[in-house]
Amino acid sequence: MYQLSDEEYACSDLLGFETNSSNFGEIVDAIYRKLECSFCEANIGPEIFACCGNTPHLLCETCAGEASECPFCSTSISTSRSDEIKRCLKSLNNIPCKFSSEGCKTILHGDEIPHHLGQCSFRPIKCIMPKCGELIPFKQFFDHLTSVHASRINGIYNSNHHEIEWWINGDPSNPGTYFTETFF
Repeated sequence: MYQLSDEEYACSDLLGFETNSSNFGEIVDAIYRKLECSFCEANIGPEIFACCGNTPHLLCETCAGEASECPFCSTSISTSRSDEIKRCLKSLNNIPCKFSSEGCKTILHGDEIPHHLGQCSFRPIKCIMPKCGELIPFKQFFDHLTSVHASRINGIYNSNHHEIEWWINGDPSNPGTYFTETFF
């Protein structure tokens, strides 16, 4: 049974997990669900925006910038509530990355989570090729482009640095279809 620290116990409501859970995996899953924007479901970035409701809804920077109040409970969006959530995140230790099932081995301190999620090499991204839209772990995006879309991509590949300069439909003179990407 996982034993909560006093601070983790005090933060359980803000971070969205049950204090009677004996399964550490359930606690971690609940925390990651809480760290998704309540509106668009994107991962919350380093800037956390929260409403003043009894059970705060978290918003990403984009959604918070578009709202004058919480779209769910109509309370104001508060920076002090965000600071409280950041303080609670600092109480967490040894949290595996949300994308551990995709292969990420990073173990995080709670306040590192929002930054790591936006930078994780295993985070899923949507393929930018027309009519594809497949979700691919970021780390595999280069291989996806050069294998699945090889017939549609013309370019210069540097596999030592995982760089690809490419253009769609063989038109490097059209700046709207020319891209340079670096993959790690």
